[in-house]
Amino acid sequence: MQDQAYLIIPKRYGHPAVSLSRREAWTLGRSRSCHVVLDHPKVSRTHASIQHVPPGRFVLTDLDSRNGCFVNDQRITAPTALNNGDRVKISSEIELRFLFPTQSQSCDLPPQEAESSPDLAAGAREKRHISVLVIDIRNYTTLTRLAPLERLADAMGQWYAGVTTILTETSGSFEKFIGDAVLSVWIHDDASDAAALEPVRRSVHALRQIRFLTLQVNARFELPQPLQISAGINTGPAIVRRSPTVDHDIAVLGDTVNRAFRFESATRDLEVDLVLGPAVYTLLAPRIPLPEKRVQLKGYDAPVPVHTAGFDDLAALLTTEERTLPG
Repeated sequence: MQDQAYLIIPKRYGHPAVSLSRREAWTLGRSRSCHVVLDHPKVSRTHASIQHVPPGRFVLTDLDSRNGCFVNDQRITAPTALNNGDRVKISSEIELRFLFPTQSQSCDLPPQEAESSPDLAAGAREKRHISVLVIDIRNYTTLTRLAPLERLADAMGQWYAGVTTILTETSGSFEKFIGDAVLSVWIHDDASDAAALEPVRRSVHALRQIRFLTLQVNARFELPQPLQISAGINTGPAIVRRSPTVDHDIAVLGDTVNRAFRFESATRDLEVDLVLGPAVYTLLAPRIPLPEKRVQLKGYDAPVPVHTAGFDDLAALLTTEERTLPG
């Protein structure tokens, strides 16, 4: 059992331990066609899905159910990565338990939740300058309704594996997969602009490669709707915390990170692919000027200045004079 992920369910609904490692995707609901049948009046016919995303992530998605899904008593509103020991409720009536004893704990902790992690709260902290890339799959929830789950799981498996490879090749300090979003961080050598330029450029280069990857996945799998991504990039100071008990478990806290997430969210209202913080734009000094706008970010009192771009502008962001990305 220790090398596999399991879903522990009440005995009255069938086998108490379902091995999630045997399939790429599982459906849960009241319908007899579901992989895990939960015959309860508050459970929708097809209530939720759990997808196995290699190399070792399991993502819970609410399939527009009437009474919702909860992880550790928090209702989920987007695809949510599961961690060993999580309590999963289907509606408010049926509690399941996700067990994955050998799971790495370093992948799925959102920065805004780091304060609630005892290991990270007790770990060493330092103020560092960082560059942050946040990418989100805009239409993932819609795809879970329209696409065959096994095909979607295969597509997402290829996408996540490709993203991990790209971020490794661009020397990201670490990355975290948060539901259908990706957070990648490059920690700078020091606080100077000279030290910031290369990490910022690597974040743009990584985004460009992930854009190409997304197009390749769409061409291969022919989903009912193509995967659509958007992104935010920011740079500045942050608090970096390292867990004293888990190797390579890192969290980043602070306004630089929060704004990167808000920049990505702002792409929808602005109808653009990418939002850049002003410091990122200044460092890149692109030959082709990009529009500057002021946008009201959620949680901020006043509008903030940003620059907007489309994916077709990424090459221009990387072609500043005598600034080439090392291989």
